[in-house]
Amino acid sequence: MLRLLAVSVGTLIFGVMAVLGAIVYKVNRPAPADRTEAETKALPAEAAIDLPVAGAIRQIALDGDRALALVGEGADERLLVIDLATGAVAARYTLRRP
Repeated sequence: MLRLLAVSVGTLIFGVMAVLGAIVYKVNRPAPADRTEAETKALPAEAAIDLPVAGAIRQIALDGDRALALVGEGADERLLVIDLATGAVAARYTLRRP
């Protein structure tokens, strides 16, 4: 019984040390270099985006400081990559259906 108690206490102490080590590692790890707090605050709350294609935005997907928008109708469908910081269209892709 004493041997079982010693093994259980040893396992418990090892587990607690592992959890504390993981917490210390996470706290002391440098922040990811994706975006600083100043850059996040520098993004505009509103930006005007000029859409060069007639028609409404049909779908939109966000990725960090960029957006991918599907605009237009029928044969005039396009994908636009929009820089959210400036509101400028970074790239245009025309969709052609066979």
